[in-house]
Amino acid sequence: HKGRPLTLAEYEALPRRASSYHGDARRAFYARYERYEKALKGATHHDSLDVVLHVASRLAKKPLYDSLLVDEVQDFPEAKIGLLLRLTSNPSAVLFGGDTAQTIARTRFRFGQLADFLRRRVGVEPRNVELAVNYRSTQEVLDVSNVFVAALASQFENHVNRLPRECAPFKGGFKVRLLRASDFETIGDMVLGDGSHTEVSEFGAQQCVIVPDEAAKQNLPPSFAGALCFTPLEAKGLEFHTAFLLDSFKKTNAAWWTALAADGRFCRLTGEADASTDAPPDPLLSSDLARVAELKSTYVGVTRACVRLFFIDTNEHGRRPFYDLLLERGYARWHEGDLAVDEGLAVASERRKWRARGDELLARIKEGDESIADRAALCFAKSGDAASEAFCRGVEWRRGALREAD
Repeated sequence: HKGRPLTLAEYEALPRRASSYHGDARRAFYARYERYEKALKGATHHDSLDVVLHVASRLAKKPLYDSLLVDEVQDFPEAKIGLLLRLTSNPSAVLFGGDTAQTIARTRFRFGQLADFLRRRVGVEPRNVELAVNYRSTQEVLDVSNVFVAALASQFENHVNRLPRECAPFKGGFKVRLLRASDFETIGDMVLGDGSHTEVSEFGAQQCVIVPDEAAKQNLPPSFAGALCFTPLEAKGLEFHTAFLLDSFKKTNAAWWTALAADGRFCRLTGEADASTDAPPDPLLSSDLARVAELKSTYVGVTRACVRLFFIDTNEHGRRPFYDLLLERGYARWHEGDLAVDEGLAVASERRKWRARGDELLARIKEGDESIADRAALCFAKSGDAASEAFCRGVEWRRGALREAD
C-alpha cells in the first residue's frame, strides 16, 4: 500500500473477503504480524514482501511495458500484483492466468478477489475467461485431477473457483495405475525390474517422482535413486510424460475420503447426474481444513503427468478409500505387470533429453529458484555436460553453506 505495509487501521478497513480474519481476530492477527516483523528485523532477515516493498519504493514512475502476461497469479499476494500493474502503461492490457486448485502458497486466492482489487486499484472491469480444455494431459489423467477439484469445490468452496470439469481433446489409451505393493522392496522390483533381464533399468528425463514434502524427499527409498524427485511446490510449472506419486496418502484421513465418496455434491461434480444434493453438508468433510493442502498439493502432482500416472502408497489403510473411489468410477486400474514388469517401469533417456531437462531447470535457477539445483546437476551429469553440472553443484553447495550459517 503506497510502498509501505498496511497500518492496523488500514488493515481493519479492508473489505471482509480481503482477509480470512475479522473483528478481534483481525486485530490479533495484526499483533502477530508485528511480532513477526520485529523478529525478522532483529535477525537482519527479510521476506519476499519486503523485496516487493523495496522495489515498489524505488520503481521508476515511467511504465516499462505496454502489456504484461502473468502466470501462476494464484500464488501472488496483492502487493506483488500491485507492483506488476505499475510496470505497464495500460492496466487493461494485462492478462492474469492461474488455477486456484494449485494455490499451495497457503492463501485463499479467488479470481473474484482479484477482480475487486483491479476495480479498486486501476478502475478497470476485468473480463473472466474460463479454460476447460487441457492440451497437455490426456483425458485419463484429467479424470483423476477432476476428482481433486470436485473435492475442493464441493467441500471448501472458499478455497477454489468452481469451473467446468476439465477435458482433453484426446485420450492416451493408458489408464492411471495403482500399485498393490506397499513395501519398498516389491515396489523397487516393479519400478526398476527384478533383475531377470540383462538390461539395466533407470529413470529417464521424462519421468519424475512426486513426494509430499521435503522430509519424504530426503528419505527417498533406494528404488528411486537416480530419479528426478520433487515436492509439489518444486514441480509446479514442469511437465513429464510419466509421474509417480509416492506416499501422497501416508498422512491422510481415510474416514474423510470414505465420507466424500458418498457425498451428493461431490458425486454431482464428478459427473453423476442423478446424485442427490439434498442431504445437509457433512461437518466431517467441510471442517477438516487439513485436507485443503493435501488436495491441492496432490492435484499439482497429478497434473505434472502428461500421459502416464502411477500412485504408489505404503499406507494401505490410508490409501484404500481413495483407491476404491478411482476404481469404482473406472478412473484407474491395478497395475498387474502388463508393462513388462520384469524390465521395470523406469525408462532411460538419451543424453539430449537430459540436457533439455537440465536447461529447463537451469533457467529456473537463474530466475532465483535455487532449490532445484541438485536435480539440474543430475540432469547435466547424465547428459555429459560437466561444466553445467559443476555450476549447479556450486549453487547447491552455497545453499547448504547458507543454511548452516543460519
